[in-house]
Amino acid sequence: MLCIPHCGRIHTWGMPGPIACAFLDDHGVVLRVVDPMPPWRIVGAGGARTVIEAPIGLARRVRVGDRLRRSG
Repeated sequence: MLCIPHCGRIHTWGMPGPIACAFLDDHGVVLRVVDPMPPWRIVGAGGARTVIEAPIGLARRVRVGDRLRRSG
C-alpha cells in the first residue's frame, strides 16, 4: 500500500495493470474508492487531501464514509 499525502488526483499512465485507490479528506474520511482503476487513467475526488494506492480488492475492506488512520 502507498499513502500519498497532499494529493487529490492520481494517474496510472504506464502502469502494467489496474490498482485500487481511496481518496481521503483532511480527517482521514474516505470520499471515494476506485477499485479497479485501469491503466492509462486519471481520477480524483473533490476535497481529497490524501490518496491511498493499494492492490485490487480494497473496496471489499474500505467504504465511503470510513475513517482511516495511520498505524505505528
